[in-house]
Formats: sequence, structure tokens, C-alpha cells
Amino acid sequence: MTTNTDTDANTRTDTDTDPHHRDSTTVLFETGPSAKPVAVKLGVVAISGAIILGYLLMSPESLGNPETTRIATYVVAIIGLLIVLRYVIRIYLLKRYRYRITEDAIQWTYTLLYRTRARELPFSQLRGYDYTQDRIQTLLGFGTVEFLTGGTNQSLGFLAYENVAQPEEIRHIIREQMQDSK
Repeated sequence: MTTNTDTDANTRTDTDTDPHHRDSTTVLFETGPSAKPVAVKLGVVAISGAIILGYLLMSPESLGNPETTRIATYVVAIIGLLIVLRYVIRIYLLKRYRYRITEDAIQWTYTLLYRTRARELPFSQLRGYDYTQDRIQTLLGFGTVEFLTGGTNQSLGFLAYENVAQPEEIRHIIREQMQDSK
């Protein structure tokens, strides 16, 4: 299989040269989720936790008596570490996803420890899409695009592209492909 890459890093065309494989698929858009929004949340949690811990350690009488302050310090430290660990794991997992839009389908691939999961949603089954941005995604220029098929988020037809750069471009490509598939 040969790969021709355009000047845009997110657009790729795959041309099949294998005579046993009959059809070739043009990849219109390929990307992965960004870890930047999660990294910003991680930073906010780490800084906030450090400030609270610093205050509690510098003011042992701040909660009435030193024993109560010491217990509160441990509780804040444990909760902060759990939240930080959750975000670190989330960043690692986000790096394992790949999103691809071809001429006839939307694809999602996830690889972790020799295990691969992939979903493909043909445009003929696509009923719509939902575009959302939280405050941090809006500030950084990222978004989440969810594709709707009439199923639920646990169904095989549900796909979501989380924390993608250029969400407007993805919406534009999806809109064009939905019109072409009618």
C-alpha cells in the first residue's frame, strides 16, 4: 500500500496497489485527540492542590486545632493525587486514539497493550452530529464532535471525536459527505 501525503498534515490519500484488494479508500481527514485541554485541567488541579496544601501546612491552627488541620491536609493530598492520577491516565489514553474520515465512513481506532478496538460508521447510517466545547476547549480551539445514529452511547453506531483540533473543518467534511451520501 502506498501513501500519498498532501501538504496538510491531517489529510492523507491511501492508494491500494495490492491486486487482491479491490477497492481503495480516500482518507479525507485523519487526526487524533489533543491532550492539551486535559493537561490544562491537570495543571489547574495541581496548582490549586498545592496552594491549599501550602496554606494548611503553613497555618496549623487554621481549622481550629493542629490535629484537624493535619487530617484535612492528608485528605486534600489524597484527593489531589487521585485527581492528578486520573488526568495523567486520561492523557495517556487519549494518545492511543485515532480518528479518520473516509469518503464513505467515519472511523475510530483505539490501541492499548496489543489490543485494538475499531468502529466504523457508514455515512448512510449517520443521522446527525453534535458539536460541543467546554470553556477550556473553547479557549484552546478544540472541540468534541459526536456522531448520532439513533442509538445510545453504548451502541455500536455511536462515535465521538474528543478534543479534536479544527472541529469546524470536521463538521464541514461531515456535512459534505452526508449530502453526498443522500
